[in-house]
Amino acid sequence: MQMKRHRPEQIVTLLRQENRCADHIWWISDLTHFQEHYPNWKLQYKDPQILQEIYEMSIERWSEERPNAKEKTASAP
Repeated sequence: MQMKRHRPEQIVTLLRQENRCADHIWWISDLTHFQEHYPNWKLQYKDPQILQEIYEMSIERWSEERPNAKEKTASAP
C-alpha cells in the first residue's frame, strides 16, 4: 500500500493530552557531530522512506484504535 500525499487542509488530526506508547521526538539536524563519533555510520533511508515504513507498520493498529470514528479534516487557515 502506498502512502497518500495530502494537502494540509486534508490531514485528519486528533489531539490527546497523554503520550501514545512508543512516541518519539524526531530531531532533524546537522549530523556532522554524530558522524565524527561514528565514522562508519551512513544514512540508509530518506524521509519519505521512513514515513512510508512508519505508515505501513502502523496502519493496521490505527484502524483498530478508531474503527467507528468519523474523520474530520483540518480546516485551511
